[in-house]
Amino acid sequence: MTWKRLISPATQLSIGLALFAGTVILLAETVGLIPDPMSAIVKGRVQLTEAIAWHCVAAVKENKVSSLGDWATKLAERNQELLSVALRRQDGQLGFATSEHVRAWGDKPQDASTPTHMTLPVFNGDKQWGHLEVSFAPPSIPWMFRSGMALGACLAGVVFIVSRIYLGRILKRLDPSAVIPARVRAMLDTMSEGVLILDNHEQIVMANAAFLTAVGDGLQTLLGRSVSKLQWRRPTQEDQQEDYPWTLARRTGQKQTGKALEISGVDGSKKLFMVNASPIMGHTGQQRGLLATFDDVTGLEEKNIKLRTALDDLQASRREIADKNTILSQQKQELEHEVEQRKQAQREGEALHRELENASHRAGMAEVATSVLHNVGNVLNSAGVSIDVMKDRLRATRLPSLTRAVNLLTNKAPELATFLTTDPKGKLLPEFLTNLSGHLLDENDAMQEEVKALSENVEHIKEIVRSQQTLAAIGDVDVSTDLAESLENALNLVRLEIESNGISVNRELQDVPPIVIKRHKVLQILVNLVRNAVDSLSEIGVARRILTVRLRRGRNNSVSITVQDTGTGISADAMPKLFTYGFTTKKHGHGFGLHAASVAAKELGATLEVFSEGPGHGAMFVLELPTVPGERICTYDAKQSESPNTGY
Repeated sequence: MTWKRLISPATQLSIGLALFAGTVILLAETVGLIPDPMSAIVKGRVQLTEAIAWHCVAAVKENKVSSLGDWATKLAERNQELLSVALRRQDGQLGFATSEHVRAWGDKPQDASTPTHMTLPVFNGDKQWGHLEVSFAPPSIPWMFRSGMALGACLAGVVFIVSRIYLGRILKRLDPSAVIPARVRAMLDTMSEGVLILDNHEQIVMANAAFLTAVGDGLQTLLGRSVSKLQWRRPTQEDQQEDYPWTLARRTGQKQTGKALEISGVDGSKKLFMVNASPIMGHTGQQRGLLATFDDVTGLEEKNIKLRTALDDLQASRREIADKNTILSQQKQELEHEVEQRKQAQREGEALHRELENASHRAGMAEVATSVLHNVGNVLNSAGVSIDVMKDRLRATRLPSLTRAVNLLTNKAPELATFLTTDPKGKLLPEFLTNLSGHLLDENDAMQEEVKALSENVEHIKEIVRSQQTLAAIGDVDVSTDLAESLENALNLVRLEIESNGISVNRELQDVPPIVIKRHKVLQILVNLVRNAVDSLSEIGVARRILTVRLRRGRNNSVSITVQDTGTGISADAMPKLFTYGFTTKKHGHGFGLHAASVAAKELGATLEVFSEGPGHGAMFVLELPTVPGERICTYDAKQSESPNTGY
C-alpha cells in the first residue's frame, strides 16, 4: 500500500492507459493488422527493377543500349534511394552504367538479389543477352516501426506523457472540499479568522469565507493552487529568506505560530495576517495535510504604524528644533562677524572709490592731453614743414644780388648816364634788375602762401586748445560747414608730404550742401585719416601710390566721406583693434590718431568704419556724418551705403 501513497492518482491512471495502448499494438501485430515496413520497401524496389528491365529489353531489340546511360542517370537523380543502374553483357562487359555503379555494386554476385542489390536477366528473343544490375541505398526505417514491440513502447510512452499532463490539470479542478461535511464547512465559515486546508503538496483543498473575503477571490479560483504562489510578502526585510509557516510545519511536523505575512488582493488592497500552521495527522500517525489560520490584524497594524509615525515625527521635530537653535546661534555669530566685515569693507570701499575717482580723473586728463598733443602735433608737423620751406627760400633769396646792384649804381652815380649807355656791365643792369624783380615777386608770393598756411595751422591749434578748454563748460559750437572745403583743408595740411612721396590724389566730390556740425572736429578726423593714408602710401614697396577722397550723399539724412589708399593694407587680426587706444601698426606710431578720430566721430553722432582686403590691398576709411544736428548714424547703414560701391 505504500507505493500507492507515493504515486498520485493521475500518475496511476496514466500508467494504466500506457500499458493498455502497448498491449493493443502487440495484439494488432500478432493478428497481422500492422504491415511489415521492410516487405513493403523490398516489393517497391522489385517493381522498379522490373520496370527498368523492360526498358532495357526494348533497347536491346532496337540496338540502342548506349542511349540508356543518360536515361538511367536522370532516373537515379530523381530517386534518392536508387544509387546506380548498369546493363552487363554475357561476356561481362558493361553495355551502360551510371557513374557510381562500380563503387555502389562492389563485388556482389550476379545470380542473387538482396534488398540493396537486385539483378534480372535480359533476353533478346529466346537468347539471354545479359543481366540488369540495380543498387539501392540501405532501407531507412524508424526504430519505432521496425517491430511491434518498439512501436508499442513508443506509443505507450506518448500516451503516458499526454494523459499525465491532462489528468493532472483536470484532477486539480475537481472540488476536494466536497468530501468535507456541510456542517464542518458551515462551522469554518462562521469563524472570523481565515482558514485553509492544504494537502501535502501545499495545494489548497478548502478555504473558508473569511479567507475568501480577505483576498477578494473565489473558491474555484483558489482550489488546486499552491498557497505559496499567492502574492505573499513579508513585512520586514529580516524575514525575507525564511520559509512560509506551512512549509515549516510540513517539513518539521511542528506547529508554527505568530508568523506575519502580507498579501495583496485582486483589487490591489493589502492585508496583514498573523499566520498559524499545523500538520494534520491521519489515524495511522502519518501526515495527511496542513491546517493554516489567518488572523487579520490590518487595522491594528495601521494604528501601530500611525503611532510609530507620530512618535518618529515628534522625535524628528525635537531634533530639528535643536538643530535649528544651534544653526541660529551660529548664524547670529556669523551675522555679527559679517556686519563688522561689511562695515570694514565699506570703509575700504569708500577709500578705494576715492582713489579710483582720482585715478580715473587723472587717466581722463591724460587721454585728453594725449589727444590734444597728437592733434596739435599733426598741425605742428605741417607748420614745421612750412617753416622749413620758408627757411630754404630765405637762404636762396636774390636780395644780395639786389644789394650789389644798388651799390654799383651808387658808386656810378656821377656818371650814371654814361655808365648805363657805354659800359658793358651798365648795359646789362636794366635787364638784370627786371629779371631780379620778377624773382623777388615770385618769392614774395610763395612766402605769402606759406605764411597763410602757417597762420591756418596756428588757428587750428588755437581751435583745438580752445575746444578742449570749453568742453567741460559749454561744449563745442555747431557751425555751418562746407565738407568739400574741409577735405581740401585736410589735404593742404599734408600737401608737402603728398608731393614729396609722389602720391596722386583723386577727388570724387558730389555737390553736397553745407551741414551744421562742429567744424574743427570734422577737420581733426579728416586730418588723421588723410595722414594715416599718406603714411601707408609712403612705405617702401608700395608701387601704386594713389589717394582717393570721396564725398557723396548717404542714406537716411547722412553724408559719406571716404578716404581710400592703395598702400600696405591691414591684416584681419589688426582690424578689430585698429581704433583701440595705444594700438598701432606703424614702426614709429603711438596709436593716438585713429583712436582720437573714433572718439570724435562718436561725439558727432557719426560712424567711422574701416575696410581692407588684407596686407598689400590698401585700406578704406568711411566717415558717415548726420546732416541733422542731434541725430546718430547706424553702423549698419554706413556699411551698406559705402561697401558695395567700392569693392570693400
